[in-house]
Amino acid sequence: MYRLAPVLFYLISANAEAQAGVGEIKWSYKAEERVGSPAIGSDYTIYFTTNRYVLSSPGFKGSLYALDPDGTLKWYVDMNDYESVQKAFPTKGVELSTPVLGTDGTVYLCLMSRITGYSYGYALAMNHLTGEREWRKELASRKDDIAWERDSRSPAIGPDETFYFFTSVGLSKEWDYLHSVNSDSTLNWSVNTNMGPSPVIGADGTIYYGYMSYLYALNPDGTEKWRELVGGNTMSGLAIGSDGTVYFGGEDSCLYAVNPLDGSVSWIAKTDGAVVGSPVIGFDEVVYVTARDSALSSLHAFEQGGEEKWRYQIEGMMTDPAFAANGFLYVGLCGSESVPSLCEIDAGDLNWKCMLEDDSAEYVSTPVIGPNGTVYAGTNDYLYAVQGSAPLANSSWPMDRHDLSRTAWINGSGVEGVAEEPDHGSSYGSGIRIKICVVLDRLRVDYILPQGQEGTIDVYNPLGQRVSEISVLSRGSVELDLSVGVYLIVLRSNGKAISSKAVVVQ
Repeated sequence: MYRLAPVLFYLISANAEAQAGVGEIKWSYKAEERVGSPAIGSDYTIYFTTNRYVLSSPGFKGSLYALDPDGTLKWYVDMNDYESVQKAFPTKGVELSTPVLGTDGTVYLCLMSRITGYSYGYALAMNHLTGEREWRKELASRKDDIAWERDSRSPAIGPDETFYFFTSVGLSKEWDYLHSVNSDSTLNWSVNTNMGPSPVIGADGTIYYGYMSYLYALNPDGTEKWRELVGGNTMSGLAIGSDGTVYFGGEDSCLYAVNPLDGSVSWIAKTDGAVVGSPVIGFDEVVYVTARDSALSSLHAFEQGGEEKWRYQIEGMMTDPAFAANGFLYVGLCGSESVPSLCEIDAGDLNWKCMLEDDSAEYVSTPVIGPNGTVYAGTNDYLYAVQGSAPLANSSWPMDRHDLSRTAWINGSGVEGVAEEPDHGSSYGSGIRIKICVVLDRLRVDYILPQGQEGTIDVYNPLGQRVSEISVLSRGSVELDLSVGVYLIVLRSNGKAISSKAVVVQ
C-alpha cells in the first residue's frame, strides 16, 4: 500500500542530524585549517581538503577529511604525517587541491610536496571508504623549493575516467604542465603550457583553460585545437553552457562568452568589477557571475546575448554562486567589515543571511548545495552545514566545477539532488501546485501550472537517482507505479520547482 509522508525525512545514516529551519546552521565541524569547497559522494559522504601555512615546520599543512552527512568524522588523513600515507610524503610541507570523485567514489587530488631543496607535483588517488592511498603519480619535480607561491589546481575528469592535472614547480612557464592521467595512474601525456585556472571539459572531451588574456582549447590527445587572445586577463574559472559556449571573466570587469569551435567571442557583458570567481549557469542558460570592486561585491545575472537581468550588491567579499533547483542562489560573504555569512538570493533580492559562528574568519569557501538542500561552506577553521531551501539545480553548469563530484566536465554525473522540503506541498513560485494522494491503491500526483505552461514531474529514489521523468502541461494528474521505498516527486516549470515525498510500503 501507499502511505503519504506529511513530514519529510531523510534516511542516510544512523546518526540523526540537528533539526534546523531554512537559513539556520545544522552543524559545524572544526578542522583548524582553511576549509575548501567539498565534494559530495553517492552515499552523501562529504569530502574536503584543508590547507594552511604555518611559520613553524612543516610550513604548508594539508589534510583530507571525509564526514558523514550529520557532520561526524568518517576518516581523516594528515598529508604531512610521515606515516599516514605509507611514508610517501616528506614532512617539509604539502598543499592540496579540492577533491574530485570518480564514478567508483575514488577521491582524486593534485598535491604539491616539498623537502629541503626539492619541489614535487603529484596526482593522488585515495580510497573513499577508508582514506587509504590507492596510488600516487609523480608528475613534476625540481631541485628547488620556491613553488609555494603557486596554488594547487583542482583536477578535472573527462570521458573514460581520464583525469587532467596542472602542476607547477617553479615561477615561470618552464615549470608549468598540464597532464592527462588514466584512473589506473598511467600517464597519457604532459604538455608544457602556462598554468591558469583549473581546466574544464567539453562534451566532446575538449579541454579548456585560460591564462592571462588567452583562452586555450586542447584536443583529448593533448594537441592544441586553438588558442585565442580574448582580453580580460583571465582570472576566473570557466563554465560551459548546454550548446558548448565557454564562459569566463577577467580583471577588465567583463564576462566573456566564447564560441567553442574557434575561440571567437560571441558576446561580452560588463560587470561592476573584476570577475575572480567561476560563472554558473541556471535555467534558460542565464549566466550568474560575481564581481568585486574594492570593498563592494556584485552578483550579476545575464541573459544570453549579454543583457543584464538583475544585479545584487553588498559590501564585503562575495564568493562564486551556486544555483539551486528553485532558482535561488547561494553565496558566501566575508571581509574585514563582514562577519562570515551565507546568503540566499532570489532574483536580485536577499532572502536571508546566516551568520557563521567563526566570526574571526576573513575567508569563506564557495558554497556547495548538497542533495538534500543542505548548503556547505568552509571558513578558516570550520565546515558549516546550513539548511537551504532546495537541492542543486539540474542546469548545464549550476556550480563551480559543474557537479557534486566536482568533475568540471559538462557531462559529469555527480549525485543528483533530493530535496528536503521545509514546507510540505508549498510552492516555490506563483501558480505552481502539487498534491499527492492514493486512489484505488495507486499513487496519484495532481499538479497545477499556469495556463499553457509546460513542466516536468521527476521522481527520485533515496539515492538521488531519477527513476521517472514525465512531461506535463497546465493542470492534470499522473499515476505512478512504484516499488517499495521512499520517493521524492518534483514538479519543475519555468525555472521554478516544488516537491513532496511519499513512502511506499507493503
